[in-house]
Amino acid sequence: MRRDASSLLYKVLVQAIFVFISLTIVFALYYLVANSLKSGAEFQSGQFAPPRQPTVSNYRYVWTEGGIGLAFRNSLIICGSSVAVSMLISLLSGYAFSFLRFGGRRILSYLILATMYVSPMALVIPLFMQFGKLHLTNTFVGIILIYVGLNLAYSIYLMTTYLRSIPGEIVEAAFMDGCGHLRLLGRVLLPLSKAGVIVLGIITFSLTWNDLLFAFIFLQDEQRQTIMLAIAKFQGKYGQANMTHVLAALVIAAAPVVVLYLLAQRFFREGIVSGAVK
Repeated sequence: MRRDASSLLYKVLVQAIFVFISLTIVFALYYLVANSLKSGAEFQSGQFAPPRQPTVSNYRYVWTEGGIGLAFRNSLIICGSSVAVSMLISLLSGYAFSFLRFGGRRILSYLILATMYVSPMALVIPLFMQFGKLHLTNTFVGIILIYVGLNLAYSIYLMTTYLRSIPGEIVEAAFMDGCGHLRLLGRVLLPLSKAGVIVLGIITFSLTWNDLLFAFIFLQDEQRQTIMLAIAKFQGKYGQANMTHVLAALVIAAAPVVVLYLLAQRFFREGIVSGAVK
């Protein structure tokens, strides 16, 4: 009985924590969206009440005058390219580590994993010096290379884990049917690891989209700044005087990641559960 009571208390406590976290997130989203639809005067009169006269003028202003529209486009280009390159390299690398046998495979995999323990802060100065010599600062190519390098170790590890979970009999049968390596990867293994690919894409996109450190250092040109950098500069310029504009910019910045999670939540849940089982 005592053990059953402890188990029940533990379940209730866990559920209460999850409910509290969920309510906190919902309230934060409500506060963000509701106040972004208010005028400055209405925001000052009450921050927690719903908007009496909703307006999208804040969104129009930050999109055009605030430079958020251009920064949003830049972030889509940078994040989309970074995710595509990372996915391609991680798929090929994961296949090689999972199904190919070559000398130094284990040592190479350990070296790749070891890079996950290197702090990104330690890379800022040497990267800035090298990219300056190569004229890659203030360029999309330079920042894309940085993001690919930062996410590559984790991407390869995760993709290798998912590909190794596929039964070897399927791979052998595909080879017996005449599949080459690329055909096997594209037509057999990729559909079977779809959940892992989508999870990896969402995580990589989120990490890249939310980055501020490297964007601030390597993209000093306002025409190439990302949306997080644009919001930081926008908030520093206008501050508390234009909080409704800042909140509208934050809603725009959060929208792509939220939409991605909502559209792919089934695959994300499958990927997390599958990764936990492995």
